[in-house]
Amino acid sequence: MSRLKSFYTVFFVLITLNPFMSRIAAQEIKEDRSPIDEFIRRAEQHVERNQLKQAIELYERIVIAAPDDTESQLQLATLYSRTNQYEKAIKTYRKL
Repeated sequence: MSRLKSFYTVFFVLITLNPFMSRIAAQEIKEDRSPIDEFIRRAEQHVERNQLKQAIELYERIVIAAPDDTESQLQLATLYSRTNQYEKAIKTYRKL
């Protein structure tokens, strides 16, 4: 009987820990993404101020750090086009 109680106690603890651990993992992912979001925000500010060279530098860093961020890649290709860097723009568009 005590083994059965121990089993159910451990089983209950594991079941209740699972959602808690999932929330912790989700928070870690969100925290890992925040520096990239900060770079994106700064790059957008540079675009608004027409500081395209600085914006391109930031978007290049973003694309290296987060290669799955297609929006940043698209923005980078657009900025390359606006600054007459057509070969880089074409390469970036092809990656998309």
